[in-house]
Amino acid sequence: MLRKGDCEDSSFLLAALLLTSGISEHCVRVVLGKVVSSDGSYGHAWVVYQSEDGRWCLLESTLDSVPSRLVPADSLSQPGNQYQYQPQFCLNASHLWSVVPMKMQMADYVKMRSIKPERKAEGAFRGTIL
Repeated sequence: MLRKGDCEDSSFLLAALLLTSGISEHCVRVVLGKVVSSDGSYGHAWVVYQSEDGRWCLLESTLDSVPSRLVPADSLSQPGNQYQYQPQFCLNASHLWSVVPMKMQMADYVKMRSIKPERKAEGAFRGTIL
């Protein structure tokens, strides 16, 4: 077992597990974008899930432990947070959406991903929000 991968690998794995468990593809999306913090910004991928009450929640697949509650995704995209998630592209098994006006192309996201976040001693990426 390799036990290696990055945020994209773990996000697609998490999304696949959610879909396999029976959750509709309309309620699960992988998001490609960047995270901005006081340490700078870096390309990142994460999963959003539409809960039973209709709220989109962020599922961060790179955490070392499971959070005690689902975090609303909208609140993490607002300025003023310690870690601001900025979605660029959003996809599910059927569709790919550009979340922002098409200034950014997929190739730009791939270039941005070459900037790797620093890792904390316990292994969680520096962008841990919970």
